[in-house]
Amino acid sequence: MRTFFVMLIFLNIFLLCGCDKKKPVDNENLTVITNNDKKAEVDNLLKRNKLKDIILYVDENEKDLYLNEKKLFAYYKTGDIQNVIKLGNILKEQSSIESIKLLAKANYILKNYRQFDINLRLLNPKDIDNELENMQKSYNNRIINEKKQNTDDLKAKLKKAEQYYNQMNYVDAIDILEKTTKNDSIIFEKDNKVFLRDTYYLLGLAKEKMNNPDEAIFFLRKSNEIESDHVETLKKLGDIYFLRGRASLALTYFKKAYELSGDVNILGNMGICYLNNHEYSKAMEILEKVYEKEPDNINAAYNLFLSYYYLGKKLDMKALGGKLMLELPNGSDLKARVESALNDSNMENPDEIHF
Repeated sequence: MRTFFVMLIFLNIFLLCGCDKKKPVDNENLTVITNNDKKAEVDNLLKRNKLKDIILYVDENEKDLYLNEKKLFAYYKTGDIQNVIKLGNILKEQSSIESIKLLAKANYILKNYRQFDINLRLLNPKDIDNELENMQKSYNNRIINEKKQNTDDLKAKLKKAEQYYNQMNYVDAIDILEKTTKNDSIIFEKDNKVFLRDTYYLLGLAKEKMNNPDEAIFFLRKSNEIESDHVETLKKLGDIYFLRGRASLALTYFKKAYELSGDVNILGNMGICYLNNHEYSKAMEILEKVYEKEPDNINAAYNLFLSYYYLGKKLDMKALGGKLMLELPNGSDLKARVESALNDSNMENPDEIHF
């Protein structure tokens, strides 16, 4: 009897310990099944156009990308743009193409065109649906129209500044030009480099008129950096450097300007630079070409006369000097210098040359 009770106790213990254990639950497979069920339910709600139900059904802490993308789509279709932006930026970090598309659309609706463009550029052409394509066309047309309007406004400002300059109202011209470079970012776009070049060029001219040669050179050099082959900028830089006593540097700019334009006046300036540098043979060679092309140019004739004087070419000097004496007005300083040179080869202030 005692043995029977002992066996009965062991049997109860055995049963309590779970001798008939069930197999362990596969939690991972259970989760997958649950998500699949959720996806099926969301797809069913989507087919029935139950968009608000989708928003309520998908939990805020949902980790599944597919479910979140459907919720994002529901936000967009129900017009909840702020939640599209909020959730879309989270999903974007997971490289979700769908979220990028909807973010682009939401930003377009909010007229946040910069973010629209940024998101649109992240998409491949194959990812752009009809709605996005229409938004893109509208955006491109908007950019074109805005750019045209901004360009027209820019042209009007530069024209006004030029008018002020021609009226010798240099202060107002400078004011418009400086504000333009500060506030109108469109002027720095690649297609508008001519406007930027001309703005700096005109600023240089105006600064020179205001007796500020250092700033004039600064802006003219900026103009030259934008377009190194702009003849007028090169010539003006040459003029200012020569007047500041830097004939060699002026000659560099004059040479390039002449190569580009073939302008005889620039060639004459080169001859003057050589005269100033006491390179009289080079000056004579150039100034003879200038005089040959413009025999009625008094300044060209006088500068050539100077080169003959310094080189001691008395016959040439007398021949040209005789012509100058006939053409120069009585009482002029220039005629007095020519006459002095012809009489005793000792001109007063012989270094004075004329542009």
